[in-house]
Amino acid sequence: MQTYTIESAAPDLSALVHLAAKGQEVLLTENNRPLAKIVPLNEDEAFRRDMQALRGFAKGIPPFEREEEDEERG
Repeated sequence: MQTYTIESAAPDLSALVHLAAKGQEVLLTENNRPLAKIVPLNEDEAFRRDMQALRGFAKGIPPFEREEEDEERG
């Protein structure tokens, strides 16, 4: 795992993200304390999380109810 300060990582963020995409973990620190970690994306896990989020979102949407045509025409 490579470690960078947040200040040194900012200008090279794109390069660090590409390192993570290739499988390398990158630790970001500030004042010698861990702040964040950039890790490779597990596409299967990301897809599963997205589907769970969509299911939860869809539960809060009321069903679509079509008004009768006669009521719309007044």
